[in-house]
Order: sequence, then structure tokens, then C-alpha cells
Amino acid sequence: MDEHYHEVYFHQYCKTCKYEKTPQEKDPCHECLSETMNLYSHKPVKYEDKD
Repeated sequence: MDEHYHEVYFHQYCKTCKYEKTPQEKDPCHECLSETMNLYSHKPVKYEDKD
């Protein structure tokens, strides 16, 4: 089985996430920032678009 993990691009996604103003030590940001790799995607695990 060939799994493709990607580095998460926080610099690209955090500024467009609905949780952008949430302190880093609070959930969901804390959980999201602790996952630096993601399977098949560069998107953070808890990312939600502001729109």
C-alpha cells in the first residue's frame, strides 16, 4: 500500500480559515497545528474556509 503524506501548508491555509482568530493553544487550532503532515493533502486537518 502506497500512502502519500504531505507537509501541511499552514502559511497558506491559516489566513483563510474560519478559526484564524482563535488562539493557537485552543481547539481546534491546537489539534490542527500538532498535525504537521496530512494524508494526500497540504490542507490542515481542521481547516474550514471562512465562507
